[in-house]
Amino acid sequence: MKLESEMQRLISDFSDLLAKHRAWNLTESEDFNLFRVLNIGHRETKLHTPLLRELFDAEGTHGQGALFFRTFLKQLHLKLGSRTFSTLDVLDYVQDQFDGSYKCRTEISDPDTGRMDLIIERVGKEPSFCIVIENKIYAREQENQLQRYGQYLVKHPAPPAQKHLVYLHALAHDHAPTTAGLDVAGRVIVMRYQDEICAMLRECLSRVEAPRLKEPLRQYVELIEAL
Repeated sequence: MKLESEMQRLISDFSDLLAKHRAWNLTESEDFNLFRVLNIGHRETKLHTPLLRELFDAEGTHGQGALFFRTFLKQLHLKLGSRTFSTLDVLDYVQDQFDGSYKCRTEISDPDTGRMDLIIERVGKEPSFCIVIENKIYAREQENQLQRYGQYLVKHPAPPAQKHLVYLHALAHDHAPTTAGLDVAGRVIVMRYQDEICAMLRECLSRVEAPRLKEPLRQYVELIEAL
């Protein structure tokens, strides 16, 4: 009898907690994530590459100027550590929040190097620079892929210290790609969604005020944290 009474109490307590959670979720919808619902978290070309291009574009529809690109460059600078890199010149350059004199392009085809996911570049004005981003979620690079992209950097008119190849992935740390021994023009920087991109977005979220932008960005951070 005592056991039956205890079970009834536990069921009642659980029912109360469930009702409270439903009432809370009615106003918060905390479990909802648009990217998970659409099942596109693994889609490089449908989600991650076009979204990064839009965020990095100073003239993007987000209306935040160069905020995202400037914050990405900070992560790039931290990743390189003490290695020689003239990022600070570029950081000074993007302090002008709405300066749109650099370009972001996706799915660029070159006859010598093939298709490149994302290029951010400034040509014809100082300081000129070029950042090529190879975007991988779970896949690995194709044979000689990074070397081919290095050929594009060789041809680019920016100074050597301002030409960089970023390998962006979502693999676990113990499965991360290595660039040791690669003969690639410029520097190859390996970055990870769950580390550098999340850090970039969190910093930007602390500065963005527009609710229409903050909420999808928050959901995107949730998504890539779980990749």
